[in-house]
Amino acid sequence: DSPKASRAVIKTLRQHFPHLRIMVRGKDEGDCKELVRLGAEAAVPETASASVQLGKAVVSAFGQNPGTRINASTDDEDNS
Repeated sequence: DSPKASRAVIKTLRQHFPHLRIMVRGKDEGDCKELVRLGAEAAVPETASASVQLGKAVVSAFGQNPGTRINASTDDEDNS
């Protein structure tokens, strides 16, 4: 939750992993713009819907339609 730390992590990741897809949460719109400027691919502000927005950005980044339901259930055999 430290903006200074977030900026340092993005800079370091971008330096060492230039092709890494970085998606982050920022404090507000201004913070998000700065995080993108530093190398984040997507940044969403802290709001009630931030998790949903970030999830959609991740799904879209991997070429999937954010509206598609993903089955995340576990195999029933593991629970027997």
